[in-house]
Amino acid sequence: MRIFIDSNMKRIVVLGLAIAGLWMASTVEGYAQRRDRDDRDDRDHRKEYNKDRHYKDRDKDRKEYYKDLRKADKEYHKDRYKAHKKYRKVASRHHVPSWGNRHNYHGDRHVYFKEYKTYYDPRREGYVYLDGGRWLFSPSVPKFMLNVDLGRAQIQIMQDIPLTVRPEVYYRR
Repeated sequence: MRIFIDSNMKRIVVLGLAIAGLWMASTVEGYAQRRDRDDRDDRDHRKEYNKDRHYKDRDKDRKEYYKDLRKADKEYHKDRYKAHKKYRKVASRHHVPSWGNRHNYHGDRHVYFKEYKTYYDPRREGYVYLDGGRWLFSPSVPKFMLNVDLGRAQIQIMQDIPLTVRPEVYYRR
């Protein structure tokens, strides 16, 4: 048995096969393009992403935080500096007496004038001298040394006496 297919029939079969092929290809391509998702959600997501609201808000919060932090830090250090100034003892720079430069004396040790039995105390910035068996302190040059050129007087710098101790304690007759 032979089946005769005329040319019209061939065209219909070819056309049917072409339509079926195109229908299958479009379905596969549609899935590849992810058309099954809701396009509106994608648009809204892209819109929010483009606005970068989250990042802008985060940066704004960060700037405010650091601004407040700098302000608090500045205020803290301002107060701490004032407190430190109040607490700190002012260490007075020992002034070198007028005769000190000639003896290369820097005001960092006690000085003993042997001929006059007198000490110079740089911590108290004065003279300690023996008068009638008692040690007296004078912030200025004692009367009996007024006419003496202390720049030429013989001195002994007391290296072994600490500045915190009164020099007369170490006096030996």
